[in-house]
Amino acid sequence: MHWNNGTRNTNIENLVNPGGENIYIQNTLNNVIAPGNNSPQFFASPTPYLCANNLAIYSHAAADSDGDSLYYSFNQPLGTPGPPGTPIAFMPGFSLNDPLTTTAGINFDQTTGEMCFTPDQGQTVIISVLIEEFRNGLLVGTQIREMQVIVDPACTNTNPTTGVAATCGGAASLNLTTAGPSVNQTDPNSILMCPDDNVCFDVNFSDPDGDNITISSPNVAIAMPGATFTIVGNGTPNPVGTFCWTPTPLDSGLNVFAIIAEDDACPIIGTQTFVFDVTVFDEPYAGLDD
Repeated sequence: MHWNNGTRNTNIENLVNPGGENIYIQNTLNNVIAPGNNSPQFFASPTPYLCANNLAIYSHAAADSDGDSLYYSFNQPLGTPGPPGTPIAFMPGFSLNDPLTTTAGINFDQTTGEMCFTPDQGQTVIISVLIEEFRNGLLVGTQIREMQVIVDPACTNTNPTTGVAATCGGAASLNLTTAGPSVNQTDPNSILMCPDDNVCFDVNFSDPDGDNITISSPNVAIAMPGATFTIVGNGTPNPVGTFCWTPTPLDSGLNVFAIIAEDDACPIIGTQTFVFDVTVFDEPYAGLDD
């Protein structure tokens, strides 16, 4: 399944002759091995506006209602004709793994889709991501998601934080409030636990500029069935989000959800995405009774 339309924005800086190239994206589906499959949903905007020299953490905030595993990789932006589409060359200084200029490259987590980087100058670029959907180890579908990223060279707004200095791979700081006997926090963003155990944690938000913050977790209900996410003080300088969950044996494996925090700065709001993951162990099985 493919779609194309018009010519691209002539202001795009990382592609050769963008004004002469069409936008082309495509999806694939194997409905023989995955009948009735649902594609993953993406809850984060694909048009982020960023400030130069400000750490940016972006997640697609994806969720798959079938519980399929998602794997992310950079994709060459495509033009027509297609399928399968014609790769568009990058301008010198840009590449597949470095589609925009940064201070120290892009930290790309291919299992969660989180991208972490600090843009070093104003720029308008295209970042294309391929999302592969696996079920029982078999590829059942793919999606291409293109983002137009605009970096403003002059804005000075600082993104919301969780009270600690944001770093790639450690941007959040969860505070355990309920932890069953199997719960083990392995880093500021990650938990290991057994099925049928329970966990709750708080995430406290603040803004270095004193702006009001609005938080949401749009994918938690689909990504983690039965989980709750409640918010106190939303739209204030210090909202608190509380996550609670009792996973079942059907939730075994890596479960990922995102919290999106936006301040009310003007003209460019500060947006930061914080990704959390809960790994649920397989339920022990002793075998058939003797």
